[in-house]
Amino acid sequence: WAAVVIFVLLWIGRANVLASFQRMTKVSIAGLELQFREELKEAANVRGLSIPTDELERAAHRLAFARELLRGARILWVDDRPEGIQGECRLIENAGARVRRVTSSDAALEELDKHRYDLVISDIQRGDQADAGIKFGETLAKRTCPPPLIFYVGSLQKPVPVTAFGITNLPSELLHLVVDSLSRTRS
Repeated sequence: WAAVVIFVLLWIGRANVLASFQRMTKVSIAGLELQFREELKEAANVRGLSIPTDELERAAHRLAFARELLRGARILWVDDRPEGIQGECRLIENAGARVRRVTSSDAALEELDKHRYDLVISDIQRGDQADAGIKFGETLAKRTCPPPLIFYVGSLQKPVPVTAFGITNLPSELLHLVVDSLSRTRS
């Protein structure tokens, strides 16, 4: 059998075999882009948002090509309503990152004491505290070598708080911020 395989490789040629593998990788990436685009669209629908098709494609494409960067990344997500972020968490996890969800600032600080995280994503309003995330960000910033913080909010508040890497209410923009942040901390 080895002789047959060697003969076929010689007959087809190394360049053709390599080109075939490249096409398979491109098909695989395209399949991931389709999956990510649908998951992104679903996450936006849950939030009652509509994202233009070109932005869906751009974010899905970027996420598909950032899989190596996201593989093994540890993300801590602080949100008192975890049911509202399931789609976004699934999307980031499908791209290769590990997401740990907690519902309070205290739980997040405990997690940060126990484990190293590459990134923290947080809401701002929790329960009746309109600025819980801002206070958490201030506490986080006082730590030695804190991970970057991204605020993912229900309604956008600008400017970006000084303790944050970014702020958004759009799932597609969140993905761009995640990739941008991890490219700085994991490169």
